[in-house]
Amino acid sequence: CAVESDKASVELTSPYTGKVVKIHHKVQDTVKVGSVLIDVDVAGAPEPVPAKPVEAAPTPAPVAAAATAIQQFKLADIGEGIAEVQLTEWFVKEGDEVKEMDNLCAVESDKASVELTSPYSGKVAKIYFKTQETVKVGSVLVDIATAGVAAPAPTSTTTASAAPTKPPAAAAAAAAGSKIEYFKLADIGEGIAEVQLTELFVKEGDLVKEMDNLCAVESDKASVELTSPYTGKVVKIHHKVQDTVKVGSVLIDVDVAGAPEPVPAKPVEAAPTPAPVAAAATAIQQFKLADIGEGIAEVQLTEWFVKEGDEVKEMDNLCAVESDKASVELTSPYSGKVAKIYFKTQETVKVGSVLVDIATAGVAAPAPTSTTTASAAPTKPPAAAAAAAAGSKIEYFKLADIGEGIAEVQLTELFVKEGDLVKEMDNLCAVESDK
Repeated sequence: CAVESDKASVELTSPYTGKVVKIHHKVQDTVKVGSVLIDVDVAGAPEPVPAKPVEAAPTPAPVAAAATAIQQFKLADIGEGIAEVQLTEWFVKEGDEVKEMDNLCAVESDKASVELTSPYSGKVAKIYFKTQETVKVGSVLVDIATAGVAAPAPTSTTTASAAPTKPPAAAAAAAAGSKIEYFKLADIGEGIAEVQLTELFVKEGDLVKEMDNLCAVESDKASVELTSPYTGKVVKIHHKVQDTVKVGSVLIDVDVAGAPEPVPAKPVEAAPTPAPVAAAATAIQQFKLADIGEGIAEVQLTEWFVKEGDEVKEMDNLCAVESDKASVELTSPYSGKVAKIYFKTQETVKVGSVLVDIATAGVAAPAPTSTTTASAAPTKPPAAAAAAAAGSKIEYFKLADIGEGIAEVQLTELFVKEGDLVKEMDNLCAVESDK
């Protein structure tokens, strides 16, 4: 697609190969940095036709058998008529660990100045250009080593065949029983693209509960305390106090499998009763008004961006609230359906009050109603079961930071439609900003 502002016009390319399953914005929409533009089903790409088995001669294991795969990050087409740019800054060096959406480098042409983000998580293996060098569109800027590729090809003389293996990273995660949730800096007000981290209320290793304060951030418009949407263990803090943090950046990793589990009760004889309400196929998550600043006990609800029955995704804006110290837009920590809204616009809401109920899919199966000893059998959530049945793996293509001070852009053109197959580096859209 193509997006546009009054500062820069940039064409965005796909970091994935697969099928476009959903486009979240229309041409001429305004899109904020960090928003999802397009969903790509990477399991929807046509698979290569398998070759007939051949006799494999004894040879050394090929390079592809290593535990890492090298992904080459190339300079995409960043605007019509731009064939080359000047590399003005590197934000990483060889050996650095990067995550998807981390800034890699800044480039400049006579039409635009753009910061390029990583479509991969891994280690920077090689940097091909130095600052101030000229780079042509399509050139490789950096190699990123990502973990967990296929197992070594067999070297015996028997018929070659591939056995599925679990990537080392996945195996390690499974063994540890971890599930990491990434707590990102949400949009905390119109026109705020970055904030200063003024205080951390937790440290790595701390156990936190949902709604516990994690940190405080400040911009020239608001000072806000951010609360955890998860219960678990703080495993990594990505920024230090006084660091500048951009909207959409990961602040803290929380291991939600790291929370202490309740002590199981002794089995009891279950009397025949109707199935409890908790046995429904949805779970209600209550979104409460967190502490949004020191000394703020209540706020006025100024705007709702959703209504009952709407589907929302994690990080979607829910509502705007205002106090005498700050005006803040609140985002959803859940994906699901808005089941109930508790307040109307212009009403006063106290900190800790429930603002909205969100129905999320896939909770435990109904409790047994027989007279035998009650026990819980693990079940797969309906959403997960549906995804597994469809064989889909959805990747969310988000609007990255395309320049300092640019918080939103205009989507000027879409080069794909839902159902199209795309390859890595294909143009998706064009956007424009005032830079």
